[in-house]
Amino acid sequence: MLLHEQYQEHVNQEKTLLWEIHACLLKTGADQGDLAKIKDVIDGLDELFLLVIVGEFNSGKSAFVNTLLGQKILEEGPTPTTDLINILKHGDEAGSRVLDNLRVTRFPLELLKTVNIVDTPGTNSILKEHDELTLNFIPKADFVIFVISADRPLSDSEREFLEIVSIKWKRKVLFLLNKIDTKSAKDVEIILEYLRRETAKILGIEPQIFPISVLQAYEAITTNNQKLLEISRFEALEQYLDEALNEGERVRLKLLNPVNIVQPICLSEQKELRQKLDVVAEDRRKLQQIDKQLAYTRDDLKENYSRFLLRVENILLDLRNRAYDFVDDFLQLRNIWDITSKEKAQQQFHEQVVKDSSEQIEDVLTEAADWLVKKSMRVWDETLESYKQQLNPNVYRGKVLGEIGGQFVYDRDKIYQGVIRDARSKIKEFNYQQESQNILKTFQNALIHFAAAEVGALGIGAILISVLSGLFLDITGFFAATTIAAAGLFILPRKRKQAKEQFNGRIQALIAELKGNVEREFDDYMENTLAQIKDTISPVDRFCRAEQEELEQGQQELVGLLAKLEQFQRSINMK
Repeated sequence: MLLHEQYQEHVNQEKTLLWEIHACLLKTGADQGDLAKIKDVIDGLDELFLLVIVGEFNSGKSAFVNTLLGQKILEEGPTPTTDLINILKHGDEAGSRVLDNLRVTRFPLELLKTVNIVDTPGTNSILKEHDELTLNFIPKADFVIFVISADRPLSDSEREFLEIVSIKWKRKVLFLLNKIDTKSAKDVEIILEYLRRETAKILGIEPQIFPISVLQAYEAITTNNQKLLEISRFEALEQYLDEALNEGERVRLKLLNPVNIVQPICLSEQKELRQKLDVVAEDRRKLQQIDKQLAYTRDDLKENYSRFLLRVENILLDLRNRAYDFVDDFLQLRNIWDITSKEKAQQQFHEQVVKDSSEQIEDVLTEAADWLVKKSMRVWDETLESYKQQLNPNVYRGKVLGEIGGQFVYDRDKIYQGVIRDARSKIKEFNYQQESQNILKTFQNALIHFAAAEVGALGIGAILISVLSGLFLDITGFFAATTIAAAGLFILPRKRKQAKEQFNGRIQALIAELKGNVEREFDDYMENTLAQIKDTISPVDRFCRAEQEELEQGQQELVGLLAKLEQFQRSINMK
């Protein structure tokens, strides 16, 4: 068993929590590399305590391990001798084999029954893959010993490596200043002070540094030279390690290290979820803006379209006024014989009153149809441009989406590109001339009743015929009773008034009917156009709604899991 039974409950509790976090991050679309790290730390809980030795080549890493174990197990030398991660494990017999770029060395030592020791390639190795091997193995470490040579204390590569170990992976680091036997006591103190100051800048805390001479310590241990052991200052280090790495402390570090790895991953994912929600919120704001713009466009078009209806109304009112003038001029006693001729009256009425009114109205409606088509095309173009802006890296993506990625960005781009593609297709298929003719054809339905006004019983011309027919009967009756002068005195004024009233009523009815029909056709066309645009952009709306719901659920779940992780961390630190 890895740990004493009293600690196993904590291990099981942590595993359960970490698997919950893994499941949550899997749903939120976290980076696959981060998910793999979480699985690694879960698996690592079942492994022995991992003590990892790092430092530049020739700093004395392998020599330190040999001294700690009391015998030469690892190869030493002034040039890079460790070309692979070397893991020391307990074994009944000594032996070594290479497996998956790892050298596993087994040795029958009591210490190795509870601790695995890892010797890494130098951080300044001439082979780049050595650095990568070391960096990839650091997250698995439970405790890190950083060996620094007094010959070149805290080189640039050591500074960079230390930042990764302590800041990114938040590992507890113990520093060993090796080869103090090559420096004077005064120089050692100067180097120690320098290391304390510089490492504190990187770590943010006072570092624990042990000055030692591994060379002297190994000789003292193997020759049982107590005086030389004191000179090497190795005993103080051994005492510290015995206390710092007792079973209780090893368990605490073993349990805390996964927290130190997973917590930053969770916080990073939480930040990314917020950024994704910001993107979705911005997209939804743009959708609402587009929706408002479409509503505004509809109202604006309707308001501007009234000028065409006003022109049609003016044409009809001019016709009515000409009809008034005609009635005043035609229904005079001097025209008494023309009045009694329906055909002659109707001919003059058409020539002087109706004239080309139908053509004038049709010209206005033709102009209106062209205007409406142009406005519709402009709405399509503006909507398309808005969505192109949403994907413009210089305007938007670089500010927000540049910081996040993964499936979310892929799905979002796919949706937007689909909308843009669909909109472009509709615009490309849009036949301006045909569309204008279609609109005009629907408008022409509104002219049917007006065209019938010249010949139909309910038309404008029919009003005159009806008035004249009654007038003819009235005049005939007067001829029988009295003189023709009575027609001018009693009949014609009344008929003129009657004709004007009927003309005005019919014209007002025509105006209302024509405006109603044209407005209805206009509204139908605009609503159909706006519905097509909304249908085209609806995938974005559905995507935003679904993503917002999922992201908010993931964020809420992650907040709860982070709270549990922090509570677990506090409980472990209190033990």
